[in-house]
Order: sequence, then structure tokens, then C-alpha cells
Amino acid sequence: MKQFVFFLAAFLVFTTLSQRGQAYIDEILTTREEVWLAVRSAISVENIRSEDSSAYILETRWIEDIVQKQKNVLPSAIGQEFIMPSTVRRRYRMTVQLNELPTGTQIQITGKYQERAVGAPEHQSRWKYVQPSTEDYELERVLFFRILSEMARVRTSEG
Repeated sequence: MKQFVFFLAAFLVFTTLSQRGQAYIDEILTTREEVWLAVRSAISVENIRSEDSSAYILETRWIEDIVQKQKNVLPSAIGQEFIMPSTVRRRYRMTVQLNELPTGTQIQITGKYQERAVGAPEHQSRWKYVQPSTEDYELERVLFFRILSEMARVRTSEG
């Protein structure tokens, strides 16, 4: 148990959200092969769209859900903002890329996000790419922690 806590704490120290706002980037103090095995275990086979094992890149299929978002319904140009909750269908696709570093492995998780109206007929409502919100970026973090959990599970079962 102490090894698991140390293992998790070591990774959390290096946790950073990219300043570019485009990807979740972190450094893990282990080999790229070990992280790759955890990535493959954390993402179910039916959710994998493409995979390049030699380049250590994996892309998921579109995953759909329904979420509550805060939408600005009045432009701020009139001097007052009015934010209203809105329910939307969201779909997202994650790309995981691993890069070897002298100190370990860099993991980069990038999401693509689309939304469309809930309840509208499919033929009348198109998916639109959207600028990710805080809730969307949280999905990248959740995937990262699923990968860490999978690594910890494997290490615990081995030792």
C-alpha cells in the first residue's frame, strides 16, 4: 500500500495542464512500454478507433453523453451577461500520445469535442465542433487517472 501511495504521489507532483489549453500533459517516471500497456488496459477495445503501437499513439471512437452546460444567451457587448443552463448532447474523441523523456514518459491527452441540441431530429441537427469548456478538459484528466489506476493495479498484482 505504501508503494501505491508513493507511486501515485510521484505522478501528482508532475501534473500540469498545458498552458496552451489544447491538451492534458503529464510526466510519468516509468518506461513508455509500461504506460502503453496501461493505456491499452484503461481504454476498452471497442472504444479504440485507431492505434499505432510503434509511435505510441491511440485514438478513441466518438463517445457520446448528455451534459448540462452554462450558455451565455446575451452577448456581453450590451453590457450585461445572462448565463442560462442548457442541456446538450456532447461527443468527444481522445487521442493519447506517449513520448520518451530522459526522466520517464510524457503522456499527452488531447480531446476533440462536438455538441448538438438535445431532442432535435438527427437529420435536422448537425454536430458542431466546440471550444472545450472546463468540464470537457476534466474528461482528459479523468482518462489520465484511469491510466494511473491501471498502472497501480498491475504493479500491485505483480508485487
